[in-house]
Amino acid sequence: MNFTIPQFIEMESKIVGPLTFRQFVFVAAGVTISFLIYFTVGRASMPLALALIAVVGGGAGTLAFVKIDGINIVKVIQHYVAFAMAPRIFLWQGFNLPNQRVVDQGTITLQKAPTTVKIGSSPKKNNWRRIRDYMETA
Repeated sequence: MNFTIPQFIEMESKIVGPLTFRQFVFVAAGVTISFLIYFTVGRASMPLALALIAVVGGGAGTLAFVKIDGINIVKVIQHYVAFAMAPRIFLWQGFNLPNQRVVDQGTITLQKAPTTVKIGSSPKKNNWRRIRDYMETA
């Protein structure tokens, strides 16, 4: 028995003409806010009203139609906010530089670091680290 496999299942359906529901909501909100700006601010200062309408229209158009790497700009903004709000821990292990300056009561002395540094590692760990680095960069 042959079954047809559905394709393009991630595609949003077009609800209002060529627009999806999400796009229609953003465009409708932009048009509504633009009309409100025109009838409130436009009577006092038309250049200011046109500038505000351009900003609102540009924002609504961006939210409705712009995609970055196939992801809606709204999702990109959500990911950015989630990343910016997430706690982060930065760990830093200090190490001795080859030649460090030490200041003792106004005199500067130069300390030399040890010439040989013994690092204990097994070839197996280095191999796994090399494989992990390759997988992360590939």
